[in-house]
Amino acid sequence: MEIVDLDKWDYVSNRVKHILKFEFDNYSEKFIKRRFEVRLRILGIKSYMEYLDYINNNPDEASKLLKEMTIHVTNFYRDSTVFDLLRKELLPRLINQAYLEARPIKIWSAGCSTGEETITVAILLDQACRNYGRWIRHTILGTDRDKQSVISAISKRFFPEQFKEMPKELIDKYFDQHDDYYEFKGIRNENIRFEVGDILSAKTPNNLDLILCRNTVIYFDNSAKSKLYEKFFEILKHNGFLILGKTESLIGPARDKFESYNLHEKVFHKN
Repeated sequence: MEIVDLDKWDYVSNRVKHILKFEFDNYSEKFIKRRFEVRLRILGIKSYMEYLDYINNNPDEASKLLKEMTIHVTNFYRDSTVFDLLRKELLPRLINQAYLEARPIKIWSAGCSTGEETITVAILLDQACRNYGRWIRHTILGTDRDKQSVISAISKRFFPEQFKEMPKELIDKYFDQHDDYYEFKGIRNENIRFEVGDILSAKTPNNLDLILCRNTVIYFDNSAKSKLYEKFFEILKHNGFLILGKTESLIGPARDKFESYNLHEKVFHKN
């Protein structure tokens, strides 16, 4: 799609930023333009200025663009090999450490969307505790900047298509099936929280054992990524783990601070 007034981009993007009250400076310009262009194609608009007029005259368009900017694609057990590594290696290590130090395990799912990743980790932690016969208290925090996604996560209700990669035995054990949805039953020692928050600016917990930030920062610019990875390093406990998305890599000073634990699965170790 050819935009006829490319020179108006800076003006229009700044105006839309003000209207949406959405700070997208940390996102790459290429990503933001693609999100705009999705809406322009749908509306048959070929001008940034015309689109700005359309937003001003159609208040509901702002929410549609914001939804496009914060689009979420997620399901249970997405990238199953990562969760297999968690189940077999990482969570048993964290359980042993916490048991020896007589303390709870603290986990942060950053960019949790509608909660599938957060609850999957809770289930695998419960499974690991059962296997080792050690019931460890734990706190699992899921945060996302999209309020509607967080509201959905809090309900802990999910549709069948969200389970396409999850082992059936886990579905049967941890979810109640209703007519057209599944509801998470809850688990022993459960302390799962969901909150609205931006991973760059929101207050986050300290002394974490595990941070999952998968496919959340791929559209951030390098400066924002560098600051975020340093932040992750600071709030992780010694021997804590960071898991990124398969297409993401550490950059900036954090690259030299973290130790690679499993490069293929993008798991990094604070050692």
